[in-house]
Formats: sequence, C-alpha cells, structure tokens
Amino acid sequence: LQRMGKLPDQRQELEKELDELLPYRILDLLSRDLSDQEAHQQGLDLLDSFVMQRGGLEGKNSSNAKGGLSQGDFELFFQQIRGFLTVQEQIDLFDHWQRKGSETAGFLCAISLVSSGFSRRKPERLQEAKKYLKSFSSKGLDLMPLLGCIDLLLADIEKAHSRFRNSGDEE
Repeated sequence: LQRMGKLPDQRQELEKELDELLPYRILDLLSRDLSDQEAHQQGLDLLDSFVMQRGGLEGKNSSNAKGGLSQGDFELFFQQIRGFLTVQEQIDLFDHWQRKGSETAGFLCAISLVSSGFSRRKPERLQEAKKYLKSFSSKGLDLMPLLGCIDLLLADIEKAHSRFRNSGDEE
C-alpha cells in the first residue's frame, strides 16, 4: 500500500495497530526458548528501543511512544518480562538506561547487582551496588536499611549497625 500510494487511511490504521502490538511482540520474543538466541536478542533490542522511546522506565515521553501503554500497564508488562531476562541482561539494560537518564533503572541495576553478587559470591558486585545506591537521589526513600543489608552481606557488621541506627525508619 505504501509503495503504491494507495489507501493511506488503511495504511495508517495498520501501522497504528502494529505499534500497539509491540509489547506483545517483545514478550513473545523474550519468552521463547533460550536456544533461540536470535529471537531473544531481537526481543532485547526491541525492549531497549521501546523503553528509550518512552523516556526511560519512568515514561517521560510515554504519550509519544509506540505500544500505547499507560505507565501502570507498562509496569505490569515490565514485571512480566523481567522473568525472561537473565540477571546479567537486566544489569546491562538497567545500566544503559540509567546512563540515558532513568533514575529508576539505576535503582533496579543496584538491586540486580546485589542479587548477582550474593548468588555468585562476588563481593565486588555488592560494592558496585553500593556505589549505584549512593548516587541514587530519590526524595523520600531511605537507603540506609538497604545499604545496611548490603554491608551485612559483606560481613561488615559495624557499618551495617551504624546504617540501621542512622535510618529514619523506626522499624
């Protein structure tokens, strides 16, 4: 239709419907068997471009993005696909998005680094997570308990105790 210049209204409607199917396409590609590396990589690339179009995980440009998802729907979609991503893929994506301006991605990168560091017994990952959290500037979020837990995982009891004492959260 595009090549022949015919039915522009139909073509626009088809393009709009195809854009609305993007989240489902990403989910389909990422949920396939891991042996299908080409499809998985294509899903990662589509996810990256989708998130960047939305203006990060926060959805700063979500009204202009393909996929037609509200922020709440996007968060449900994202929770669903995280299960199909390896921890390293999550770290790589979150780090990339954080460098592009997504604060939420920086926080999620830190959490993924804690998970990776603990499960693989790599204290350097836990140290890297602490750096991410210290650079995280979210108002109203007390990071002291989380930093204290990381210190406990690193067996630094005194520093953890100090962080828990300095927390604004009584519990």
